[in-house]
Amino acid sequence: MADLVKNRYISPNKLGLFLNELREDTPVEIGSGKNSVQQKGTGAEAMSESSIATGVDSFAGQRGYKYTNTGNVTNQLTLTSVDGLAVGDVVSIVNDSKYPNCSTITGINGTTVTFDSLPFDSIEPDLTGFDDYLVYVSEKPNVGDVELAIAAHAEGDGTKAQNYTAHAEGRDTQALGEYSHAEGRDTVAQYAAHAEGRDTKAEGEESHSEGIHTSASGKHSHAEGDITEATNYNAHAEGYFSKAYGNSSHAEGGKWVKGATGTTRINGGTANGDGSHAEGGKTVSEGNFSHAEGYSTIANESNSHAEGQNSRTGGETRPSLGGTNGAQNSHAEGSGTWANGLGAHSEGGHTVASGNYSHAEGYETQAGGLTKLGPNSHTEGFKTATGDTTLFDTTSANTNATPGAHAHAEGNVTVAIGRGSHAEGEKTKAEGIASHAEGLDTRAFNEAEHAEGAYNRSNTGNSTAQKTRHSVGIGTSTTRKNAFEIMQNGEIYICGVGGYNGTNPTTKVNSLQKVLESIGVTIDWTVLGYPNN
Repeated sequence: MADLVKNRYISPNKLGLFLNELREDTPVEIGSGKNSVQQKGTGAEAMSESSIATGVDSFAGQRGYKYTNTGNVTNQLTLTSVDGLAVGDVVSIVNDSKYPNCSTITGINGTTVTFDSLPFDSIEPDLTGFDDYLVYVSEKPNVGDVELAIAAHAEGDGTKAQNYTAHAEGRDTQALGEYSHAEGRDTVAQYAAHAEGRDTKAEGEESHSEGIHTSASGKHSHAEGDITEATNYNAHAEGYFSKAYGNSSHAEGGKWVKGATGTTRINGGTANGDGSHAEGGKTVSEGNFSHAEGYSTIANESNSHAEGQNSRTGGETRPSLGGTNGAQNSHAEGSGTWANGLGAHSEGGHTVASGNYSHAEGYETQAGGLTKLGPNSHTEGFKTATGDTTLFDTTSANTNATPGAHAHAEGNVTVAIGRGSHAEGEKTKAEGIASHAEGLDTRAFNEAEHAEGAYNRSNTGNSTAQKTRHSVGIGTSTTRKNAFEIMQNGEIYICGVGGYNGTNPTTKVNSLQKVLESIGVTIDWTVLGYPNN
């Protein structure tokens, strides 16, 4: 062994570390690379300078060719040689940055090689001075005249260390990038990456993949667990079947449990948006900086948050608001909730907040309805709504009713349609602008109208004398009726007085003013909008 060191100039320190890992009776021999060592009789091969290969069928080495192009390029590079290359070869290219397995050779003419595509359109400056302009084929490590895998180390069974100081150990592992480390079984590591476990791939620069069936292809990305993917810059995926696709995104969760009755598999989160976070089961964070958590939640819009079960933010085209999105900064929580307006908030069960800055809470409430109206509105309780007459009653007495902007509906099956209106109680409807309906099944169809009691009658017409301003209902579900009614012009009607039966206000016929006038009280009809007579 002393002669081996003396004759081939292997670093004594490096060889000492290598020998400490071998039994004294392990046969070794000089490899084909300068200052290299390989185990004898096992199929191990140390091809590159100062490389080490031990175990069974392990390989340490990689060669490539330089290219001489400068400036802009399309899909061709001129190499120093093309010996051993062929159409169909998948190549890795170094152009200051590393591009592993990026292009396929489609043609060779002299030393000019044509590719299906190149991952860059210009040659970058040589910042390191260390083999920055290289083309090599990982499947053909012997092809080339430039050594790439100096000081590589392959050990175990069927391992490959094919770049500068790369280290592959275990079984069928591949350390293909500079400074990479692949360990375990069937793992692959590219530039400065680390892959461990089984069937993991760390193909992004400085990435880390661990566990089983994981892939970290984004630069600085990290994938761990079972069947996870981190495909973008700084992305992190963990758990079971979680995917981090966005830049700096994080996906986690999932479930894989083998029990007596079978195996339960629930996919983890999918983080598509940049800076987004998806966690739990079957969650998706689609918008940039969005957050989806719980089970089957979707945060579609940027800066939005969906939590609970089957809740979502945005995700629907909104032409009425002049854009394809419109639910940024929204929040949906609970079960089956949907926040589909800008800055909207839905909570509880099956609520919808579709108006901008609207808030829906309770059960099956809709702030903005299904037509995305009702900005700044608020619904609470059970099946209440703002801005949509189609939920419970398609009949509208006021064809000029305005959407439910700034409206408030609360209670049980109430609807506030008018701008700034308020509906409360049970089955009430405030349809006029700034109207208020309270009690049981009351209606306020006119502007600034107030309805209370039960089953009132809201009268509409072409003049102020024919439009109700305030009524107290005393009707039934079959007959609407008022105990007291004030019209917009100030005329007052009282049930049982002057022939008014709660349903038949008649101008200057049965109003309280007419009754008082009949007993000698002077009435100034001009203030009511009539000429004196």
